[in-house]
Amino acid sequence: MALTLWRKVDHAPSYDDMLMELQYPKTPNLKYYWLLLGKEFADGLRFIHGDADTNAMCSVVGRIKNLVVYFDHDDSVISAP
Repeated sequence: MALTLWRKVDHAPSYDDMLMELQYPKTPNLKYYWLLLGKEFADGLRFIHGDADTNAMCSVVGRIKNLVVYFDHDDSVISAP
């Protein structure tokens, strides 16, 4: 399940901040993904698991208006047909 949070921010909220705002439960198996600019879900979804991933996200912020982030709490991204 993907939820979209559209809002203008003056700082980079943490993933925990976004979860709290969405009233989305944080569970041990929660995974974070982002969608590469200009890509489809099937070939552009990237797992966020460390500083290298967040640095890659930061590197495109000046060139794009929207950064799409997905929260997956039940491995539905991986187990999707």
